[in-house]
Amino acid sequence: MKYLLSAFIAVFISIALSSCKEGANQAGFSPAKADYMPLLKSPIMDPIAENNSLIDFWSARMTPDSTGVGELAPLGGAYEERFQLKGVVGDLHHAMRLYQLGVMHSAHHKDQYVRHQARVAISLHEFDLGYRLLDSLLSNGGQNRQTRLQFFDAAMEVGRFEIADSLLSALEDDRDFNYLIRAAKWNDHRGDLDTAILFMEKAMHQAEARDSAPLLQWVYSNLATFYGHAGRLEESYQLLLKTLRLNPRHVQSLKQLCWLQYSSAGNIAAALEIIAYLESDYQGLDLILLKAEILEFKGDFLESTALQKKFILKVKERHINNLYVNNIIEIELEQSADGVAVARKQFELRPTAQQAALLAYGLYRSGEEVEAEELIAAWDLQNANEPMARYYAMKTLHAMGIRLEKTAWQELADSHFELGPLRAAEVKGW
Repeated sequence: MKYLLSAFIAVFISIALSSCKEGANQAGFSPAKADYMPLLKSPIMDPIAENNSLIDFWSARMTPDSTGVGELAPLGGAYEERFQLKGVVGDLHHAMRLYQLGVMHSAHHKDQYVRHQARVAISLHEFDLGYRLLDSLLSNGGQNRQTRLQFFDAAMEVGRFEIADSLLSALEDDRDFNYLIRAAKWNDHRGDLDTAILFMEKAMHQAEARDSAPLLQWVYSNLATFYGHAGRLEESYQLLLKTLRLNPRHVQSLKQLCWLQYSSAGNIAAALEIIAYLESDYQGLDLILLKAEILEFKGDFLESTALQKKFILKVKERHINNLYVNNIIEIELEQSADGVAVARKQFELRPTAQQAALLAYGLYRSGEEVEAEELIAAWDLQNANEPMARYYAMKTLHAMGIRLEKTAWQELADSHFELGPLRAAEVKGW
């Protein structure tokens, strides 16, 4: 379960930030450094050192004259966990190779190794590969519950929402943690944040009853995100503190804490201090873009632009375009129309509201305004549940001089937590 959750986190959180219910920032909300800095500087717990020891342990058990079937899954899981801690994509590739060996050599657990492969593919944002692996497994009789739950994840990522809905209905079981977190994801996708929170709270109570640290880290950090989008900032913050007490290097929670300091409390210095703490070990390139946005808000435009260029360069150097493809599209479309071909391909691979909105903006930037307007209308993107989809749709319509729907515009303009202060200020200026 630990490794299943760690790989699922990034995927879940990337699309689970949908309903705009935040409104104005909570009066007086201000995370205190005294709450969390002692946790970050505590010498008692070092998750990275623990993970390295785990990798060393399982690696030592692998011998050149053995297939190592018994070691492949735990070693692959340890590499996946290290990716969550450090953001080094090579760890995911290493895990994938181990799982491929498992498929080759395992006599009784091939299904398990295929599920592991699909999980890694989704973590790499190779969503179509993950979907195809699980679809093939189901087609060949691998109909167990875990396979179908993972297939729900993959179906959501590639925009096969009817399949996802059908799977979830067939798997309904309020006693199952794995069902509850996916029911939360589904309701958030539908724009029903209140129901999503109820499901996630049920999952939290189950994790607390089990007293499982991995489950608790997962559910606290994701419920914290839901609370943030519901405008329940203090509750969100308290859950992040709970997560950091369990794991002071929990990257997702640290980035969420940084975002709270920046977007809701307006504490730029504290946000940058958290980034500096993360930078000591975490190598994920998303951190560069987060820092670039904060510096732009601060008014340091030269450094912000330099960081965006650094991000693009490093993505290309490491050949990890898939992992950051939407970030690349956004940056390139602001500078030229060069991102439209990539946006179109992504929409074909993942026909979701967010991809449709990015493509619409790309079409506008390349002079295809009629097609852009038709796409926005076909997907009703002015009323999309996902704030970023609505933002790019309305940005496109505004740029083309088309009147915006007042209700959708006002809700978006108030979405500091959803969009960040820079985009929220842009919307207010339309």
